[in-house]
Order: sequence, then structure tokens, then C-alpha cells
Amino acid sequence: MKGLLTDEAEFRCPECGSTEFFRDYDRAEMACARCGLVISERLIDLGPEWRAFDSEQQGKRARAGAP
Repeated sequence: MKGLLTDEAEFRCPECGSTEFFRDYDRAEMACARCGLVISERLIDLGPEWRAFDSEQQGKRARAGAP
């Protein structure tokens, strides 16, 4: 899954100066949308996480992770 974002904090790519970046959650990277330079690796998803260990727990999944 990839998401294009424009950083309003005026962060610029050190290679080409672009302010447009994309996050590739499958690879856990943030990269420049113009030149492809990887800016950050090992992105952490702070969203909620749901867990279920068997079919019985599927209906009453417990929430784990950040709020």
C-alpha cells in the first residue's frame, strides 16, 4: 500500500529538493515522489491493531497497540 503526501513543514528531499513524498507501508519506507530517494526506513504504524488467535476470537477481537 502506498500513499502520496506533501509535507507542509517544508521538509525537502536532500537529493532533488522536492517536497512530495510517498509512504510504502509494505516496505516500511518513506521516499521522494520525484527521484525515489528513500528518506526513512522502518516506518511504525501507530494505529490500532486487532488480534484473534482462533475462529472463536474472530467475533470478539481484542484490540492491541496504540489508541
